[in-house]
Amino acid sequence: MMEQRPMDQTPNLQLPYIAPSQAQKHVTHNEAIRALDALVQLCVVSRTLTEPPAEPRDGWHAWIIAETSLAVFSQGQWTDCRPATNPVDRVGIHAQADDTNRLCVKSPASLFDHAGSGHQLKINKAGDQQLASILFQSDYQGRVEIGTIWNRNFSIKASIDGKDWRDIMLADSSSGAVQFPGGIVQPRTGKKLSGLIFLPDGGGTAVLEPATGSAVCASVSADLLSLKGKAAAGIFASSMRGSAMIRIWNTAKSPAQSAWVKWDTAAEQLQVSNPAHIRSWAAGDAIQTSDPANQTIALDLSPLMQKQLGGAFPQDGVLLGNSAGGDVTLSCPMVSPVSSSNLLIFKAEERRRYTVIGIYG
Repeated sequence: MMEQRPMDQTPNLQLPYIAPSQAQKHVTHNEAIRALDALVQLCVVSRTLTEPPAEPRDGWHAWIIAETSLAVFSQGQWTDCRPATNPVDRVGIHAQADDTNRLCVKSPASLFDHAGSGHQLKINKAGDQQLASILFQSDYQGRVEIGTIWNRNFSIKASIDGKDWRDIMLADSSSGAVQFPGGIVQPRTGKKLSGLIFLPDGGGTAVLEPATGSAVCASVSADLLSLKGKAAAGIFASSMRGSAMIRIWNTAKSPAQSAWVKWDTAAEQLQVSNPAHIRSWAAGDAIQTSDPANQTIALDLSPLMQKQLGGAFPQDGVLLGNSAGGDVTLSCPMVSPVSSSNLLIFKAEERRRYTVIGIYG
């Protein structure tokens, strides 16, 4: 039931009406003006003082000078009035938010301060195969991205144009192992530093056995080179099967022609990386592993790196072990023409059997 008010007062602020034929109308009018001056844009010194406005009503607001805050009167007491924006579709601060960037801030700086002892910024994604990252831009083009990018591993990527990206750092979420695919550069000289990456199995299954092998070509079919007498093992040591590519030379051609091959098919077949390199080869051609010009054997270890390290890269060298003469470090300064790794070069007379312990890079 609504509260009844005298007919000679306004229903909300209870301001006095001027009655018909009333004498000294200015008195009534001035009383109403004074009430309005006190109640409209109400401002008080402190909420601790004992004399609030006479008969305050629910919904009245007052600015408290001592606290620089706004209070509202409700159910017999004054409470803080704090406008909320939860939830809202978009928020733009000196900027225009849109459907993608629903929070948009244009400012010299942003501060996420603590409320207590610390502060935590959370970026959540629906699942491991989704994106959760921070993207740094220049002229609205991506330059650096950090986060868990389409997997659960932490990574840092960089781009010169916002299109082509390179991995700077990869951190495995399960093992904690960190990789630097582009290497680490000495800051004063700009020279890349080499770090030894041990193979997961300690080199037990990765075996190199250079051999100055020779064979005769039986047939050529697209990217497959068949040899007479199942001689693939003579060209390509069986211990290297699936771990390396090797450069072979056709000495029946003048000058000698080369091709890169791997052995993971039949006993008498080698697979060529580029079929165009053997297009002119024919049955009866003589094949060997050593370069006729400088008597060296060239290996590409990218299959081993892909299998054991998850990717090939331009390694600075390899650490090899052998039972006869101890560990050996070989540098790899030559870029491979068939992969993103560097070449491993042996002298043609090398006969020792090696296990690959680690890769420098």
